[in-house]
Amino acid sequence: MRDAVLERLAGLLRRLHASLARQESFWHRGLAHEAGWWERWVVEEGRRWPDEFRERLDPETPLREELILELLPSIAHDPVRVLDVGAGPATSLGKMHPERTLEIVAVDPLADEYEALWRDAGIRPPVPTKRGIGERLVERFGTAAFDIAYARNALDHMIDPLAVVEQMIAVVADSGYVVLRHSQNEATKARYRGLHQWNIVLEGSDLVVRRPRHEINLSAQLARRALLTCRQNGETVTCVISKRPAAKTPMMRRIAIVGPPAAGKSTLAARLGKALGIEPDHLDALFWNPGWRPTPPDEWEAKHRALLARSRWIVDGGFTVSMPERFSAADTVVIVDPGPLACTLRAIRRRLVFSVTRAPGMANVSRPHFDLQLFRWIWRFRRDKLPEIFSALEAATPGTRVVHVRGRSDVRRLLDEASEQATRRNDDRHGP
Repeated sequence: MRDAVLERLAGLLRRLHASLARQESFWHRGLAHEAGWWERWVVEEGRRWPDEFRERLDPETPLREELILELLPSIAHDPVRVLDVGAGPATSLGKMHPERTLEIVAVDPLADEYEALWRDAGIRPPVPTKRGIGERLVERFGTAAFDIAYARNALDHMIDPLAVVEQMIAVVADSGYVVLRHSQNEATKARYRGLHQWNIVLEGSDLVVRRPRHEINLSAQLARRALLTCRQNGETVTCVISKRPAAKTPMMRRIAIVGPPAAGKSTLAARLGKALGIEPDHLDALFWNPGWRPTPPDEWEAKHRALLARSRWIVDGGFTVSMPERFSAADTVVIVDPGPLACTLRAIRRRLVFSVTRAPGMANVSRPHFDLQLFRWIWRFRRDKLPEIFSALEAATPGTRVVHVRGRSDVRRLLDEASEQATRRNDDRHGP
């Protein structure tokens, strides 16, 4: 117990120090910590990850990064040049593809130290890591030198994550991509130990990095220069950044809205429906009959399938069992998650406001549920239900867009986009 308390106190002190000290000083001190970790990894042949150790050293290891595999068809030429930024002693990307020729360049500021480690171990990795600092990639390689620049669990190690991503964008060709894959809130988990000095999170659809007293919204900063498509799956945040001019956002015609109780799903569905000219459907209203009597299973399944067969629809509601089918038919999935406290306050307000009249989305019942079970659903949503949503998203078609709505700014952005799409649709219909 005493050791745990002391370790927690040490983490708090490191965080306080991180908020007051210059990032460069932390980075230079953290390099020694990072080199020591990888030294043990090499000496112990992967430590707890022996399979990964063997794969990194196997020249026949296939390319396994799904995000890059999805991008390969859009790159017409061979070889496909990939830059792995912050690769460590040996790239984890893999080296082979059955139909494409890959040319992988791995860079890391500790490349010289890694070379010494491999030399002492009598091993030469198939892709030796070259010395390179993320904030100075253009100086090292020039512009438009690669098709893809990739970073996995590396941005949280950098002095200036925004500068690193800008450099990655600069070193890829005009039709190239930047691919990011990171664990969220790694600095907090590591208690700001070593190089872990930035937390990486997805807020709405925005990619954000932050540390004490400093926050950078990468999506906002890069919006004029690139198109960012970011997702979160459990604890992993991924982002594909296109250097190409941002194309018009695909039309939203089939929208599935999910989230915890009292998150504002029905309200958002109504506002989106008004903007797009689509009458929304509320699953609760379709499923529940007066007196909270459920629709028989066969009848419900027929209703649900008929709804999804339409060319344009907006549907809000959970209903986990039917979620994969709904996501498979949708072109846009909106996850509304303002947080348990906001949902709790909204549930109380909804109970007061709709104590007599019917709440939106509950057309067939007198008023919404208001009991202990409701608050359990709200407070356990992120732990119990959100993983089920991410699992159901696996059924979605590859082009399905996922939008996270956590606050008013996300709602406003989505509604502005819907209004712009409605205008574009009318222009296309009537012509010049």
